[in-house]
Amino acid sequence: RTYVKGGGKVLATYLTSLYDDEGVSRNDLALSDVFGAEIVGVFKSPWSYIVITKREHPLFEGIEESLILWGDMSYDFRVERVARSLGWHVITRLLGSEVVAKVGTAVYEWGFEYTLGRSPPPFAVTMNMPAIILNTYGEGTSIYFTGQLGRHYWRIGLPEYGLLIKNSITYLGGELPVKVDAPETLATEFFRQNERLIIHLLNHTYNQRILAIGTGKVKQPLPPYSSTEATHPPRTVIPVSNVIIRVSLKELGSFTELKIFSPLSGKVFSYEVRGDWLVINVPSVNEYEVVVVEPKG
Repeated sequence: RTYVKGGGKVLATYLTSLYDDEGVSRNDLALSDVFGAEIVGVFKSPWSYIVITKREHPLFEGIEESLILWGDMSYDFRVERVARSLGWHVITRLLGSEVVAKVGTAVYEWGFEYTLGRSPPPFAVTMNMPAIILNTYGEGTSIYFTGQLGRHYWRIGLPEYGLLIKNSITYLGGELPVKVDAPETLATEFFRQNERLIIHLLNHTYNQRILAIGTGKVKQPLPPYSSTEATHPPRTVIPVSNVIIRVSLKELGSFTELKIFSPLSGKVFSYEVRGDWLVINVPSVNEYEVVVVEPKG
């Protein structure tokens, strides 16, 4: 609370701050004043939707659809058709905050995939129930999702979930200091070591990485030939070419003469300054590469 009041930023979801450090539920969210919303209850629906109501807001940059699916089928499928609590939302009472998306209901409890009803049902109506809440607290700002955004991204990985996370971070914290133009299979980590910047590039572009998850011990496993869980390990790493790294000049301080190289291969990378960015070209990344940016001399 003190952090946000003094100008900090916070991104929170679902039941954040409802439980104390011993796991005992409080009567309200401990950070309700920070989030700009009090908890009234929990809307328990097998499936639901997020309905974007303020399309022009930066949180929705790159998201073309106005409806975002909320929920998933159960992979165990012994007791319930859906993943428990995944489609749920906290019901809130607003405290002067701004709502940029609301909760939408589904027509039915489940869809019509084969005879098991594991697919999502179609959208029904938009409820007067906030799904994404923005609030100003003191000098700081908060974004509060009434549902489980992180769990959705981890479990399903739809691009919309990733964009909601990315856009929330940049809205709160500003533009990212390092950007990489490459396929999403190239993971990037950025570190500072005194005056030196170190950028790790790990290539996950494989010939195969298939995860087959069965439907548990049910009478109608689909597909019938699938094991409960199996992973095909990669045998080949496919190189990624023409990787462009953009580093904000703010990260470089007053240094103008730079040395940009790989301590692994000894390669020296070309670079140029474009506006407020240092642009580095890495011709190819096989499995792993490190790019070091440091003052020359």
